Amino acid sequence: MSKKIGQAIVIGGSVAGMLAARAIARHCGNVTILERDKIRESLNMRAGVPQAAHIHAVLTKGRNLLEQAFPGIVDEVIADGAIMIDHINDRRRLASYGWQPRFPSELRMLLVSRPLLESHIRARVSRLPNVQIETGMRVQGLTAQEGQVTGVIASPADNEDDERNLAADLVIDASGRSSNAPEWLEDLGFGTVKEMFVDAKWGYASRFYETLSPWPYDWQLINMWPQIRRNDAQKTRGGVLCPQDGGRCIVTLVGNAGDHPPRDDAGFLDFAASLVSPEIADFIRRAKPIGPINVSKTTVNKWRRFDQLERKPEKFIVVGDAVAAFNPVYGQGMSLAALEAKALDDSLTQWLEAGHDSLVGLAPMAQAKIAETGAFPWGASTGADSLVEGCVGASPPAPEVRAFSERAAALGSIHNDYVLKFEEMANLVRDNKWIADPEVKRTIVQNWDHLGQLVGAPSSNAPAAA
Repeated sequence: MSKKIGQAIVIGGSVAGMLAARAIARHCGNVTILERDKIRESLNMRAGVPQAAHIHAVLTKGRNLLEQAFPGIVDEVIADGAIMIDHINDRRRLASYGWQPRFPSELRMLLVSRPLLESHIRARVSRLPNVQIETGMRVQGLTAQEGQVTGVIASPADNEDDERNLAADLVIDASGRSSNAPEWLEDLGFGTVKEMFVDAKWGYASRFYETLSPWPYDWQLINMWPQIRRNDAQKTRGGVLCPQDGGRCIVTLVGNAGDHPPRDDAGFLDFAASLVSPEIADFIRRAKPIGPINVSKTTVNKWRRFDQLERKPEKFIVVGDAVAAFNPVYGQGMSLAALEAKALDDSLTQWLEAGHDSLVGLAPMAQAKIAETGAFPWGASTGADSLVEGCVGASPPAPEVRAFSERAAALGSIHNDYVLKFEEMANLVRDNKWIADPEVKRTIVQNWDHLGQLVGAPSSNAPAAA
């Protein structure tokens, strides 16, 4: 076959969909993105992206991949008001053992509002000569024949009776948490998609404020996350404060186990004032709010295992929140979308360079690679959520496993090297295999009691050193 795929369709035009379109564009003759929302070139929140009203950041790995996909885009976004920070030196973080040490690092995190980032990505994608973005289009279902998806059934979002069959050689679903792909595939005879979910009953509330001038802090971001072992309000509550584009700052307050921040002004401030350190509450008292307090409780971790279908659809691949939607409070979503786009690009490159004469077999291979990409973020997000009281869908780890992992988390109190390794994990540039290193285990065992006291863990016997 030709090195090019004729027609591809991407369902959904937010970050995951546009990154997927960019990834496949060089392999396709034509790519059409079908987006339900009417996109207007403004920085207003889109109805289809409820998370846009809350804090957004692109982790180091995602930022690097974004720059690879669109050279120069990071500088463009910064020139438009986004802020690049050193993830360790510019952030004041309350860790389980106390305030995390701060020191210069190579980890760079991009603080940027969702509408601004989307507008820059959309502008870049729109310049690709073989990519078209059709807005105001709702996909109603898939068409298939002999186990192969052959296209989509779509209609204008404001006239669902005007259905159209759009043929494609490859269909990518990037329609987010509300994706109907499991129902579509079941209706077409592919079976039931297994869904894994973990719900720690998080909720959060955010508000934009005018920035304070001059900026009165020696940090760019403060992060006080809930501390499972505490016996005060900080056990279930937390908050983040940082600048964003547009001369604004954003405060996002979070709560788990059903202890959610309220929407009213007085309750919002009281919630912030209940945290262990006063910076966020003091900021709220001083700063002028811009707009309302926005709330969200869409925090369930959900992983749809399309890769495990017994009868796998050909020429149909699912990416982004449509396949793996993690608790947004951990900030992994956009970076994971970039990782999945790379997995998609790698799969297509490998398949086409191998000289296959059809696309049969490509989609299952690509879906498996996407699942591999999501395995570590899933474990990190659900592992943390499983410790929350009343968490549904996951059992907390065995006592001996939790005892070890809590002390491992306190390694940052011993040496900055361990802070760096944990923050590299948080930025998706490293997985957690290093914790199993015999030298690391010996360090934990040698400092067992001290580390346990730092995180408030109950006393227990140390395991044998490696």
